[in-house]
Amino acid sequence: MRGGSAPSWAAMPGRANQIQFVDSPGGISGNLPGGSNFAVPPQSILNFTDPPPAGTPERFYRGLLP
Repeated sequence: MRGGSAPSWAAMPGRANQIQFVDSPGGISGNLPGGSNFAVPPQSILNFTDPPPAGTPERFYRGLLP
């Protein structure tokens, strides 16, 4: 998605999930601003939107689950 990404994944309610990104495969990952994301019961899907910096053609994400 150009201009922003809106990934989502399954999550356990009440648990913190840290979202990380990297701008190229093999690059150094960083935490997305906003820190942890919590799935509030009965929510089982987490969604977020990330507008990458200008000039970043793509971005890869991973969620660190508890």
